[in-house]
Amino acid sequence: MFERSKKRPFPGKRAGYKLRGLYSQNAAAGYVLVLLGGLAILALSNLSQGTFTDMGSAMVPRWTAIALVVGGFALICAGVLGAEPWIPNVAFRGPIMLTVACVTFALTIRSSQLGPLRIPELGLLVAGPLAVIISGFASAESNLRDLVVTALALTAFCLFLFGDLLNLPIPLFPGAYRDLFAASLSQKAILRCTAAGLVVISAIIFLLTRRSAAIGERHE
Repeated sequence: MFERSKKRPFPGKRAGYKLRGLYSQNAAAGYVLVLLGGLAILALSNLSQGTFTDMGSAMVPRWTAIALVVGGFALICAGVLGAEPWIPNVAFRGPIMLTVACVTFALTIRSSQLGPLRIPELGLLVAGPLAVIISGFASAESNLRDLVVTALALTAFCLFLFGDLLNLPIPLFPGAYRDLFAASLSQKAILRCTAAGLVVISAIIFLLTRRSAAIGERHE
């Protein structure tokens, strides 16, 4: 007769590998996909799907949501049937900071009302760097100077891409920013000057921080 182990088994091990698979990483990803797809299907319930020859506004989103649900169930089955690793300990700092960054971007790029507080339209020029810097703090190893350099460079690239090349109708600047330039300058000229200025500022900050770091290493 073999002696039973005195160690307390994990909850999943009591019911074998199938129950353990419910706690696997694949299964957890499947739960999220099924939840998102189900919510999307409910949100699209009032929209017309139409036919393949005359597609309605809900045709592509609804079938995309259905594909998410099907893919989610496939991941759940893969997690239950396969010997997948358990879900690791989750650090909530990353998801929280990314959520705050998305909400901040949504509230500041256009004018919005948050209870009694009215937030003016700040455009991509302000909302972009804010979102990048806040999301950068999702990592415990983040550095504010590096985040500022990255935020300015990415914002310059986005201004040039979305405002100049693609001509997307999104707010680019705060309301009073246009008044800082001569009336003879066009919107695209202001955009290009702003993007170039952001690149120059980010390059200066980068060079100065690297130089000070090199000087500090020499003194050590």
